[in-house]
Amino acid sequence: MANIGLFVGTQRGYEVALKLIEDGRNISGVLILEQKKHEIENYTSRLVSLCLGNNIPFKTSREVKTRDYKFFIEDMKCDVLFVVSWRFLISKECFDIPTHGIFVLHDSLLPQYRGWAPTNWVIINGEHQTGLSLQYISENMDAGELVDQIKIDIEDNETATSLNQKFLDIYPRIILNNVDLIMMGKNRKDDQNENSVSFGCKRGPEDGKINFISMDTQQIVRLIRGLSYPYPGAFCFYNDEKVILWEGKKIVHPLNYVGRIPGRIVQIVDEYVDVLTLDSVLRITKVSYANEPSRFLKPREIFNAISHKLY
Repeated sequence: MANIGLFVGTQRGYEVALKLIEDGRNISGVLILEQKKHEIENYTSRLVSLCLGNNIPFKTSREVKTRDYKFFIEDMKCDVLFVVSWRFLISKECFDIPTHGIFVLHDSLLPQYRGWAPTNWVIINGEHQTGLSLQYISENMDAGELVDQIKIDIEDNETATSLNQKFLDIYPRIILNNVDLIMMGKNRKDDQNENSVSFGCKRGPEDGKINFISMDTQQIVRLIRGLSYPYPGAFCFYNDEKVILWEGKKIVHPLNYVGRIPGRIVQIVDEYVDVLTLDSVLRITKVSYANEPSRFLKPREIFNAISHKLY
């Protein structure tokens, strides 16, 4: 049986490690990503507990710096290494240490959406399809030869939350479908089409700011859906407080506002608040204060006066 090494982080890495254990695979070592403080759901400690509970050797990215990856992988003595939700460069000197190679999982249909935050970008950009790619590691970002891909349809009301769940289901599957083929040298190995390459840049929490003056309603709605919980969320300010909008949709309002100021509140009821946008009306149905992102509130619990403005 193959000795499998893992570089893993976030819930996706946790699900991969868990399913490999449940399938009876031999994990010879794990390097666990230390997630950032702004991330609402942090799986670092859960991964540590999973390794401890199953007597799997591990270290965290705080303990092992990039310059030490070569020595850590050598100590793993793994036949194959899978990289899941990893955020640091693995140097070329490491590529041939596992006897059957290093493989990276990336949540897009490569060569589209190489780089950062593809799960968020595909929703923000209004795409209708994405997928998961298993690729050989490469010197250039997400440019390795393709081993396998699984396509995912993006529904009209898809959120990053629901899309993430689809990925959680297929991340372990794509590894389990291919690890034995890799060990036998019978896996697919296709070059990517460099004429079809696109990239997504890195996103930070500050990039979720809603601009009511420049964004139309659909752009705002896609930003809200693309940054849904447990991602940091699309946000605005109200009475100088940062507020996260977790749910919103474009509506046809009964009043025809030919005089409009984007961000102006025009209706407050028990279940929603209506706000003017550049081109129509945004109906907001779930919010929270930024300092308590997981404490969901009805919009009227924060937005309490018609004619006040979100900005």
